[in-house]
Amino acid sequence: MKKAIICAAVAAISAMSFTMKAQDTPKVKDINETQFLEKVFNYRNDSTDVTLSRPAVVDFWAPWCAPCMRIAPVIDELAVKYGDKVDFYKMNIDDNQQVAQDLRISSIPLVVFFPAGSHPFKGAVGVQPTEVYENAVKEMISQAEADSAAGAAAE
Repeated sequence: MKKAIICAAVAAISAMSFTMKAQDTPKVKDINETQFLEKVFNYRNDSTDVTLSRPAVVDFWAPWCAPCMRIAPVIDELAVKYGDKVDFYKMNIDDNQQVAQDLRISSIPLVVFFPAGSHPFKGAVGVQPTEVYENAVKEMISQAEADSAAGAAAE
């Protein structure tokens, strides 16, 4: 009986701390093909330009990909740290095979950094040091801030 009460208490505390953490942190959002085309990059409109109002990071992954699982916490951490300035998404390529085929994604994990405005996007294939991902995010934020300042100065 004591053991059951202790187990129930531990489970309740764990659930509470998980719930509190989930509410406090921005989340990497799962997106599908339609959402990707609407929110990030509509590559079907015969343009290679990405014109986002906010920078975006897309983690292309699959559930069977062990390296993908290794970088997921890194992307989650970046979403917590920079989620107020950058949108973070993840796309399961098994569920969105047309996008993977259209974008010729042949290796995962693939993290693509889509800056705001019409700057070219960059990608990182495979597991990279955390600094590679973070530096790319910081660069996008700097570009967005510079573009915003230039736009304000032009007015």
